[in-house]
Amino acid sequence: SASAPRLTSDLVSKAGRQGCAWLDDLAEHGRLVDDLAPLRRLAWARLFGIIVGDSAEAWVEALDTARRRYNALLEEYQRETDVKSLDPNLCNPLARNSDNPYVKMQANEELLKEIWKDVERTFPEEELLSSEESRKTLQRILFHWCRAANPAKAASDSYRQGMNELAAVCLAVAKRGEYAEGAWESSEALGHRLCGRQHSEADAFALFARLMELGLRPMFMPGGGAPPRGAGARGSPIGELPPPRAAGGRDQGPPSSAILARCLFIFDT
Repeated sequence: SASAPRLTSDLVSKAGRQGCAWLDDLAEHGRLVDDLAPLRRLAWARLFGIIVGDSAEAWVEALDTARRRYNALLEEYQRETDVKSLDPNLCNPLARNSDNPYVKMQANEELLKEIWKDVERTFPEEELLSSEESRKTLQRILFHWCRAANPAKAASDSYRQGMNELAAVCLAVAKRGEYAEGAWESSEALGHRLCGRQHSEADAFALFARLMELGLRPMFMPGGGAPPRGAGARGSPIGELPPPRAAGGRDQGPPSSAILARCLFIFDT
């Protein structure tokens, strides 16, 4: 909204002077609120290990590295879907060879549709996320993460319900931390390079990808995806799995994921 706090040049300058220790302290003591709320974008990037060091220029370099990785995914997908540039001997709609670009395109379309089912109803009460532009952005973030980090033959195995809400929170943090540029500033201003609006999608992707890497991905994996007992909170945000009573009844068998193990534990306790 118009009254929401913005990431100003003064706030960017202060973050650059104070460094990561200041961001850590704000996050640890729950002070990333009110006028400091836009700093969550940088603080999360710091806590997730995306940026390191105390130099703002080092932060820009680390963020640019993550942005280049996301842009490479976009470019790869664009090449795969550019029918005019494909070999006509391989690109045959009737052939079912796994190398056939049409087969890959069909799989991509199925994945996009599977993701959209949840995206269009994700936090509809949030004005920041309910616009068509924001929903398309969220769909792209989830789509390219699934393709790169969790590929599967079936779209429902690559994307799982619930991922949309995590990615949406990351996107909201990125958008609320966009730099409030002045009309007199060039694109080379520090605020633009750190948290410019043009980087919000790539930065939200980096936050979501890192969040999944840090331990949340097993919650969405079937079968053996759950972290082993004894891994503890250090290995995963969900911590150690519940005791054996959550292993399921005789007719159920073992739970297929860590999150189901916790649900069974709550149900049986």
